[in-house]
Amino acid sequence: MEGWAILMFVLPLIVVIGILSIDGKLKRKLANDERIIQRLDSILAELKDLNRRDEY
Repeated sequence: MEGWAILMFVLPLIVVIGILSIDGKLKRKLANDERIIQRLDSILAELKDLNRRDEY
């Protein structure tokens, strides 16, 4: 019975640590993706501004 008690404690602990690890990686990737999107938005705004200047 002791083996079951240890297993029932360790298994959920491993699952929680795995979920937290995946969550941390996804949050870092999301932050990086947001920076890329912001940079692309600024480049797009610059291109639109250049196109407006060329029209005149």
